[in-house]
Amino acid sequence: MFDTIISAFGKETSRKIKRKEKGAKFLSELEKRQGARILLAEDNETNQQVATELMESVGLIVEIANDGKEAVDLVTKNETGYYDIVLMDIQMPVMDGLDATENIRRTVRIEDLPILAMTADVMMGTKEKCFKAGMQDFVMKPIEPDELFGALVTWVSVKAREPKPMAAKKPSNQDQAASDIEIPDFEYINSTDGLRRVGGNKTLYINLLRKFRTKGTGHYEEIQKELESLILPGENKYLKDKFQVAIRLVHTLKGVAGNLGMQNIQVAAAEVESLFHAAESEYPGFYAQDLDRLNQQIDLVLADLDKLCSGAQSPPCNEQTVQLSEVIQKINKLKQLLESDDAQAKDLLAEIGVIEGYEDPINQIRKNIEAYDFEEAAKILTNRILAGRTD
Repeated sequence: MFDTIISAFGKETSRKIKRKEKGAKFLSELEKRQGARILLAEDNETNQQVATELMESVGLIVEIANDGKEAVDLVTKNETGYYDIVLMDIQMPVMDGLDATENIRRTVRIEDLPILAMTADVMMGTKEKCFKAGMQDFVMKPIEPDELFGALVTWVSVKAREPKPMAAKKPSNQDQAASDIEIPDFEYINSTDGLRRVGGNKTLYINLLRKFRTKGTGHYEEIQKELESLILPGENKYLKDKFQVAIRLVHTLKGVAGNLGMQNIQVAAAEVESLFHAAESEYPGFYAQDLDRLNQQIDLVLADLDKLCSGAQSPPCNEQTVQLSEVIQKINKLKQLLESDDAQAKDLLAEIGVIEGYEDPINQIRKNIEAYDFEEAAKILTNRILAGRTD
C-alpha cells in the first residue's frame, strides 16, 4: 500500500531520501523549501511548541489546528495548494486524526496534499489504519529532529514560493542572556535529549519544564478522574468513551514526557497505555499498581524540577503567575522607573511577580536590575512584554 501511495507522487521508494540521515544533511534541501506552509494538527501545547520551533528554525511557516475538526475546516476553506503538507496527530479531542484525514480525502487528492501521521502510538495495526484513512507516512513522537526534517524533505515539493529565510542577525544582549541560561543538573530528566528536540532553544526548554511543573500532580489526577468515572453510580455500565479519554491522556503524557527528556515517565506511560489498549473491549479495572508506578515517576520528576526555582537565574517557584492584563498599570510604572534608573524598580518587579507566558523576560529583567543595567531591563520590558512577545 505504501509503495502505491509513493507512486501516486511519481517517486520510487528506492529513490527516497534516507530518513535516518542526520538533520544537517537536510539543511540544503530544506532551504529549497523555505516558505512552505505546514498545517500542524496537534492538541497538546507542549508538542505544538516543540514542533513549531523546529520547523520555523529552518524557514517553514507553521499553522496550528488544535483538533481534527479544526484541521478539516482549515484545509477545506483554503484553496488547493495553500498548505504544502499536514502533520496530523492521531489521538485528539473533538475529531481524531483518522476521521479528519478521511474527511479531507473526500475532497482533496493524495497528489495535492500529503498528510503524515505524527504520533507516539506504536500499537499493532496503527500504520495500516493511517494508510487506509489516506495518510502517506509517519513521524513518530517524541519528535526526532532528523526524522521530522527527513519527512519534510521527502514529502514537501520544491516549487516557487515566497521564501521565509532563516534570519541572519547579530547576537543581541537577549541572545546572550539565552545562551547564558544554565540548565540544572537533573537526576530524572535527560536535558541533553530534551534540548536537542527543541533545536537547542534553552529559553523554550526551560519554559516548557516550568509549565510541566506548574501542572504538577494534575498530570495523573486527570487520568485517575476519568478511570473513576468508568462505572456509573448504581449501574453496571462501562463507559467506553470515558476510557478512550483516559487512553488519550496517557498517550499525550507519553509524548510530552519524551519530548522533554523525561524518559522514565515516557516508559511508565507507555506501559499503562499498552495495558489500556489490551483491555479496551472490557472493563479494565484501575490497574492500581501500574498507575502507582507512573505516579511515582511523575512525582520524582516534579521534585527534580524544583531545581528550576533554586538557581540565581530563576524566579522563586512559589510566586503566583498573573495575567499581563492584570498588572499592565504596574508594568507601565516599572518602565518609568527603569528609564529613570530608579532602584525602586526591583521592589515593584517583586510585587508584580511572574506574568504567565512571560516567565523568561521577567527573569531577564530581574537579572539586569540586580546588575544595575536598567537600560537593558527597559529594552526587554518594551520589546518583549509590552510588545506581547513571549518567545
